Amino acid sequence: MRVAFLADIHGNEIALSAVLRDIEARGGVNAYWILGDLVALGPQPVQVLEILSALPNTRFMRGNTDRYVVSGDRPPPSIEEAKRNSELMGALVEVANTFAWTQGMITAGGWLPWLQ
Repeated sequence: MRVAFLADIHGNEIALSAVLRDIEARGGVNAYWILGDLVALGPQPVQVLEILSALPNTRFMRGNTDRYVVSGDRPPPSIEEAKRNSELMGALVEVANTFAWTQGMITAGGWLPWLQ
């Protein structure tokens, strides 16, 4: 049995499509195991979920960034850390904006319940 393990796709449909073409060029696989971090940080989260959900014989594991998208939890820095160290404020804002954008795209595309 041949299994493809994919992880850390992070909303990058171009890279995902290239990997899937390479898998097919090498004779394909019997199953796919998707090991998390599917959508956050990249420009095509909805397209990535559409492609992954259409793969046959697939098992999914949710990664930490997927959890951040659906739960509202966020990676560091926290607000408290940024209050103590103002140099972290830019990173805090960037993290908040990135995950909010991804959550909005997933929600608008109807994928939030699936990712949960």
